[in-house]
This record gives sequence, structure tokens and C-alpha cells, in this order.
Amino acid sequence: MPELQRITCEYSEPEDRIRLIGEPVQALALDSSNEPKQVIVLWLSQRLLSRLVSNLCKHLEMENISALQAEIQQTFAQQAAMAALEPQPPVSALAANGSDRNTTSGTLIHSIDVTAVSSALQLAFKDAEQTIVGRLSMAPQPLRQWLQIVFEQYQRAQWSLEVWPTWVTETRRSSTYEPTWTTHLH
Repeated sequence: MPELQRITCEYSEPEDRIRLIGEPVQALALDSSNEPKQVIVLWLSQRLLSRLVSNLCKHLEMENISALQAEIQQTFAQQAAMAALEPQPPVSALAANGSDRNTTSGTLIHSIDVTAVSSALQLAFKDAEQTIVGRLSMAPQPLRQWLQIVFEQYQRAQWSLEVWPTWVTETRRSSTYEPTWTTHLH
């Protein structure tokens, strides 16, 4: 069960799913050669992702008391997170054997355990046998950044935005952040 350090999130139209391509922590440490890095490819359905998004947003909102104060605070925190997002090259799904990144290989995720660990949330991605195939830990700011990227993928997929709170949907319109509508968001 590798811990993922960096991920790229992209919508696949033929699969109608979102694909997470992640670099395990140990792959980053061993990246002194020019060989392709080991990556983990995880496929997320809209149904599972919508449940995850709802839970992650609720977790971020739990710290607030009044509804108006919470909305203002969440909007501000979301805008600050997006302003701090620095572009990075995408994690490539090009396997060590040289296979094409557009293949459908990878693991279809059937469930995700969300656990609070110190000042972060840890996501444990499980396959059909409920085996953990990858973990990802995110502090609040990277979590907000990732949620915004996932939101952009929802828009790209033309999926229902019903699950998204206003403080996410309004961030793009009210900040200077511009999405990179390319295939590779991370």
C-alpha cells in the first residue's frame, strides 16, 4: 500500500471516469536515473467521487459555527489555496515498459476510507477485494487545491455539480485563478 506523494487528476471521456496517476513516495526518492518512474493509476467513478467530495467538503466546513461566517471563511480559504497552487509537470502514466499513457490499465477503486491524521486527512483507496492499493495524505490547503482541480474535471466531464458547495463553485469566478483546461491537471 504505497503512500502517494504527487498525483495528476484527469478526466477520461472514453471511460467516463476520473483517473488519478500517483507517484509513490519511494519512487520520488529513487528518481536519480532517467528510467520512467513507477506510478499507480487509480480510476474513480462519478458516484464514488461525489460521495468523497461531499465528505471532504463537510470535513473542511466542520470548524465553523455560523452559516454566513462559515461561507465567507470557506470562500476565502479556497481562494487562498488556489492562489498558492504552483504549476508542476503532470505525473506521467507512461509505464516502465513504455506503454501508452492513454490505456485503461490501473485499478478501479471501489471504496475510499477517509481518516483524520494529525493535521491532515488520509485517503485509503481500496479495490474490489477491499485491499488498500494506495494512500494519499493532504493537509487542508493541498486538500482545497485538489478539490478545486477535481471540480474542474467535473466541469470538463459535464457531470452534475450538485455535490459542490458554493465556496468551491464560486472560487473560480471570483479569484484570479485560471484553470489550465488541458488534459493534465494535478
